[in-house]
Amino acid sequence: MFNKLLLSKQFLLFCIVPVLFVTVVYLLHLSIGNFHQLSIDPEYALLYNGIVVGTGTFAINFIDHPATPLIFIIGFAARAYHLLFAELPYLHDFLNNPETYIKAANFLNVLLIAFTLSFSAIKIHKYSKSVLLAIGFQLALFANHTTVGISSRLIPEASMIIPLALIVTLTIKYIYSSEENVPKKYLWQFPLIIAFGVGCKLSFAPMLLFPFILLKTNLREKLRLALYSFLFCAIFAYPILTNFKTSFQWFTSIVSHSGMHGSGESAFINWEVIPLNCKLLFQLDPVFWGLLFFNIILVTINFFIPSLSAFGKRVRRAQTSIIITTLIISALTIKHFAYHYFMPFLFLKVFLVLLAAFSIKEIITNKLNYNPKKTIPSLTFTIALIFVFFEGSLIHQNYNQNVNRRATLEQSHREIKNKITDRNAAILVDAPYWGGPFEAYAHAFGFMKTHKRKTYYKTALKEKYDNFYWFIGWDDNFNHWDNFVGFSHIFNKTNSLYIYSYHPENYKLIKEKLNQFTSNNYEVNSKILYQNNDSTEKLIYIQLE
Repeated sequence: MFNKLLLSKQFLLFCIVPVLFVTVVYLLHLSIGNFHQLSIDPEYALLYNGIVVGTGTFAINFIDHPATPLIFIIGFAARAYHLLFAELPYLHDFLNNPETYIKAANFLNVLLIAFTLSFSAIKIHKYSKSVLLAIGFQLALFANHTTVGISSRLIPEASMIIPLALIVTLTIKYIYSSEENVPKKYLWQFPLIIAFGVGCKLSFAPMLLFPFILLKTNLREKLRLALYSFLFCAIFAYPILTNFKTSFQWFTSIVSHSGMHGSGESAFINWEVIPLNCKLLFQLDPVFWGLLFFNIILVTINFFIPSLSAFGKRVRRAQTSIIITTLIISALTIKHFAYHYFMPFLFLKVFLVLLAAFSIKEIITNKLNYNPKKTIPSLTFTIALIFVFFEGSLIHQNYNQNVNRRATLEQSHREIKNKITDRNAAILVDAPYWGGPFEAYAHAFGFMKTHKRKTYYKTALKEKYDNFYWFIGWDDNFNHWDNFVGFSHIFNKTNSLYIYSYHPENYKLIKEKLNQFTSNNYEVNSKILYQNNDSTEKLIYIQLE
């Protein structure tokens, strides 16, 4: 009875940080506002594919990340929300309330991260017998404000925190283990966890090397690790295999071009941008890089200690694993740079502190004489608290920035929508990739990202947004729910049109197409209804007579 009470108290103790995490992240999520206004990529792409999965079909064609685990989380959240709260049929309720479905999916994803952190803390306490070490590990969520920031969005980088937390947990178990031989369960547990991360984003793939470096295995065990790694990756990232031709073209384009997403010159790398990208990546968290290079120094020193303890050797292998995989991941990030590519890995910051502390102890004592109730857990916890103290103000700053940006966008978008008074007019949109005032444009983006599964949405979207068109740039016509039409189609249905434009060069092309269509046939009345002085955003009303 007493043991059960003690366990329940420990469980509640290890829920404090995760509950705080859920609260802070969801407040940040709400501060962003409507995602169709400023963040449709990748939110609406993932959302649309998740809704398809929610119907029970797993035949998805989205391979970009591939984000498969998150897509399934979205599908489950969508079905759960619809079952509990919706009144309309599944598809129609989603089309009417896409932002609500984003909130539901984000909430479930954050809950899964929080549950993982509670579970991991319980396990770490079991292995180390230290409450402070377990809670210090949980504080890694707040050790960099960007980790909290990415969790407030529906992006695969947020889901990557789950496998990273489990990898750290399993590694701590390995470090504290006194077993001479590698337990067979490690040979499938590490690949299973890492494959989940690879399914979230292929930038996680270098972590596949982690157990090969960490575990002292023979050839047969290495082959088993490789087999399990391939098998689990095939499961968690199955759309890459089921759409192999498209995947192969996409990934070879990325590898063989110097720009983002297969753009740029036909070259493996653009050396001119490397110094700047290195600088930007370092500035993302200088302390993280300081800790990483400090661990490199400690590992180097430990290699020259002849009588290193078994504990010290396991620590050294863990350090080497983290160092090598992190450097490879950072190299990939520098090649095609974006801050969010590396942000999830900043979760390892506190773990680097722990490894450094273990390593220093081995250097000083050169023998295993470790009391888990003393110095190292306390030191790790204290440093984690210091990280949280300094990053907390940045989290609050991010919240305020979100609120201010949301207010600015809502005001300008409200002005634009208030200008649209002709309900019979068509709307042609040339919006930026991040979104705009029209929810239909976010639907259009998500719709196109479902590829062969567009048929599930096409009829309903065409009925709901019959007069909505968008300019895609690489075709002479305009996209109307996967039908490409010209001005003749638009003006056969109506004599008036609103053009929402963000890109001046695209608006110039649209005007040329309009002039070609109307020359000698129509009198054109056009009026600029809205123009943003701080950007190129504008709304034009066209009427033919």
